[in-house]
Amino acid sequence: MLSDRELQVLALLANGNTSAETAAGLGISKRTIEDHVRHACAKLGALNRVQAVALASKAGLIDPQPAASGRYCNASMNHGDVLRGPNASR
Repeated sequence: MLSDRELQVLALLANGNTSAETAAGLGISKRTIEDHVRHACAKLGALNRVQAVALASKAGLIDPQPAASGRYCNASMNHGDVLRGPNASR
């Protein structure tokens, strides 16, 4: 099972954010983003971040919603903003 933070990172990457942009928006280091991606890849059996995003999206774990600019990274964003399912708050 992916952690809330791993799902959040994958959704932000799916929206076109770079690791650096995602890190800055979440107030964590780029290295931490890369660790979250690496852990998500291992859990999903993905070979890379693109495949991890695709697998998470196909499984309904993330619901990328790009902003008008195509980018969205907000430090106050919570996991309900990127998750689908009964626990998602919309």
